[in-house]
Amino acid sequence: MKKPRLEKIVRGSKKPTNDSMTGFRDVYFNEIKNTIKTPTYSRNKLKYGNVITGPALIEEHASITVVPPDDKLNVDQYGNLIIELMSNLE
Repeated sequence: MKKPRLEKIVRGSKKPTNDSMTGFRDVYFNEIKNTIKTPTYSRNKLKYGNVITGPALIEEHASITVVPPDDKLNVDQYGNLIIELMSNLE
């Protein structure tokens, strides 16, 4: 089977655009033993170079990516979500 061609996505600034944010959800994070009002983003509206510091939820049609508090999400040139773990998970 032939490999699919990887498509690069549009470059954006570090801060995601306002239209990529879809709202907020109350999310319980076990590491901090508390519920936090957490911003939600539409994955298909994120751009290359966007950086999101957790907590955050990245929503798409079939899944949600959870970015815990203090962790950092970077969107690469192909739309991959790279999460840098900064928090102290037990």
